[in-house]
Amino acid sequence: TFDIKVFRMGCFDSDAVTRYFVRQLFTPTASGAILVILYYKKLWFNPRLDYTMEAVNTIGALLKALFMSIVLATILPFICYSHPGNMGHSMLDSPAVLCYHSSDHVSMVIVGIVAFLSFVAPYFSLVGYATANYKRFVRESNRSHGRALKM
Repeated sequence: TFDIKVFRMGCFDSDAVTRYFVRQLFTPTASGAILVILYYKKLWFNPRLDYTMEAVNTIGALLKALFMSIVLATILPFICYSHPGNMGHSMLDSPAVLCYHSSDHVSMVIVGIVAFLSFVAPYFSLVGYATANYKRFVRESNRSHGRALKM
């Protein structure tokens, strides 16, 4: 999964909740960066660029490549291990966080659910929709003069 520790940013390494929240910001930040880059690409290099189609294709390719890492990052609060003697549970990713008994864990679960519903579920739904309608998309792409989603 995406690990914020590789950047060695002390300000984000303060506690498990902050690290987890910053980890969840990777997808929207990367998507925003792609939108800005494509905007300037259209402005400076290629005014005829189909901005919407290029943005959907580029962000879709990023999500496709990183999908498993993004999913794993969103479900980390639900991956807990049992303490010896059945004395509770801790998160596998952050052993100092007690599962289902600490406010840190509740915060991480909420962030994870919001991230899952914001990024994973819509992307998975879009892929299912595109798969179900693939034949129609291919038929229509022949009539759209080259404007098509790249799968």
